[in-house]
Amino acid sequence: MLVSETHAAEPGPARRAFWLLLVPMASALVPWLVLGAADARPGGLAILLVAAAPLIGALLAIRYAFGALVHSWLLAPYVAAAAVFMFVILAAGDITSGSRLDFGPATVTGVIMVVLAGVGGVVSYVWAPEPEEESDWEAERDARRAAERNAETEA
Repeated sequence: MLVSETHAAEPGPARRAFWLLLVPMASALVPWLVLGAADARPGGLAILLVAAAPLIGALLAIRYAFGALVHSWLLAPYVAAAAVFMFVILAAGDITSGSRLDFGPATVTGVIMVVLAGVGGVVSYVWAPEPEEESDWEAERDARRAAERNAETEA
């Protein structure tokens, strides 16, 4: 699929809002909801999946950017915060005996992550990049190759 074909089928505002706003924000809130609702301490694999949810949501939102005109770099701080949050939540199990969210850095990183998801998503949604002008680089390349072939046959 050519870039021009991808941008010609630009998704509607609802789909754009879903991928840029709802997915990162919801995935940033998943650990808060799961760990807040769980009275018992989840096991290793469960906590890994819960901690990875924000990172997965960020990557899904950025993946959406490959099919639409989006400033995906605006979600990069959220991706970094999600990675730090994942590390802190996993490390909090060894540092605290209570809930992993009771650990101060986990709470701070979690709040920052939710804010970055919201800000990055809103700005990405509102600030749509201008479509790139069509360039006929393939035709130029083919013409150059044809000229080279002609030069070789004449020599």
